[in-house]
Amino acid sequence: MNEVKIIEYAEKELRTSFEWGVNDCNTLILQYLDEVYNKDVLKIAYKKYKTKKGAIGFQKKYPRTLSEVCIDEGAVKINSFKARSGDILIVCGEDFELGHICLGAKVLSIPEDTQTEIIPITDFGLFHYGLRI
Repeated sequence: MNEVKIIEYAEKELRTSFEWGVNDCNTLILQYLDEVYNKDVLKIAYKKYKTKKGAIGFQKKYPRTLSEVCIDEGAVKINSFKARSGDILIVCGEDFELGHICLGAKVLSIPEDTQTEIIPITDFGLFHYGLRI
């Protein structure tokens, strides 16, 4: 884990406007994997949908979830209560997973229709699990 790269990524993405398929909870994580861990996975979803309905349709057609892509790239599932800076925290939605980047006691997140922000974690139990690379 390279803390400097993680912090640089979070600072770069902070206050970036939400946009389906470009800057949403899934593309944020895929781009994070590309930039911090030298992967090549953003292309899986980047600009492949433009609306929430499109994102749901994309996930139904695409054979792997966000977590499965991360695991294919070397991540392992962890208990969300054991998350540390750099881990990916997952909330399982009804139609797709919501990814967040753990920054210690805070999380880098992109709430729908707002902008990327750093939010305090009030309860690690709000996340279904974490992923560690």
